[in-house]
Amino acid sequence: MASDFAPIQKALLASATRKLHLAVVGAGVGIGLVSSAFDWGGQLLPALTVALGVLAYAAMVALDVTNPDFIRRANLLRVDDRDPEAFLNPSTLRDAEIREVYQAIFVAMDRCRRVYEATSATLRSSLEDGMKRSEELVVVAGRAAKRSDAIRRHLDADTPAGLNKELERLRSLADRTKDEAARKSFLQAADAKAKELETYQQLHDLRDRIFAQLKLIEASLDGLSAKLVKLEASDLSAAISINDSITENVQTMTSDVQILESSYDETMQELRL
Repeated sequence: MASDFAPIQKALLASATRKLHLAVVGAGVGIGLVSSAFDWGGQLLPALTVALGVLAYAAMVALDVTNPDFIRRANLLRVDDRDPEAFLNPSTLRDAEIREVYQAIFVAMDRCRRVYEATSATLRSSLEDGMKRSEELVVVAGRAAKRSDAIRRHLDADTPAGLNKELERLRSLADRTKDEAARKSFLQAADAKAKELETYQQLHDLRDRIFAQLKLIEASLDGLSAKLVKLEASDLSAAISINDSITENVQTMTSDVQILESSYDETMQELRL
């Protein structure tokens, strides 16, 4: 249940600390204190202004936390927050290829953020959604990288040659034995080993697909930073068009990575059966 309410809690915190909302309640309280100090309006005016400030603040927060778009934005993480729970440390990855490509993704996103921050306020406003979605993609890529690392540990524990050798040994034992019960047991063990060999190949292919997807994300973020550099000389309509393109592209890649995550979960579930 706690995880179900986490997005609302984050949105509530984000809304409660917005500068505009704090300014409104601060103005109400400030006017109330000044009115009280100079005895303007007796006791009624200070109480009324404070109450109106608090009421306006509560109404603005309520509007935010009932807005799905605000909740989504409040729950997207920024790269420069460096949240250790959200952003994977590349150095923790065992798989050298995955570690290298995820490090490149991390650096590319950081470069995008720095270029984005250097653009005009108008451009930043137009590109905000695309940038936040790109940062979310880095988090998703980190999850995929961790799964790939888990796959690597499993692949390193065996080899196709070793699994094939054991499979042939079990089948040979089944052929040589004259005891029917023993033969059935050897064949069952051989079937299990054949399934393990099949799963090994599935994991190998899945790891390659994750690696390829991470390379695509790296290339996309590299291209994004180049687009941002060129945008400073472009008009607002170009920024809006690029933001829509970024959003669509990131959504597609995020969906693809999530499909790979599902494949990983299904394959690992088969290993536990």
